[in-house]
Amino acid sequence: MRAWLPIPGMAAGPGPGGGRAIRCYTKVGFRPAGVMRQYERGGDGRFHDGLLMDPLRGELRCVP
Repeated sequence: MRAWLPIPGMAAGPGPGGGRAIRCYTKVGFRPAGVMRQYERGGDGRFHDGLLMDPLRGELRCVP
């Protein structure tokens, strides 16, 4: 796993349509790592993809 803390790894999984969440994660150092296809069922009953984001060593930063 790619981690800079003494933990196996960390990841975030906002939906691809979650623009504000994606911008927030990107601002603190997360980058897109892949797409989880048909990851969750939406309110419309259909399955939707999920975006997997994770940071590399040294990319996480504290934002005031």
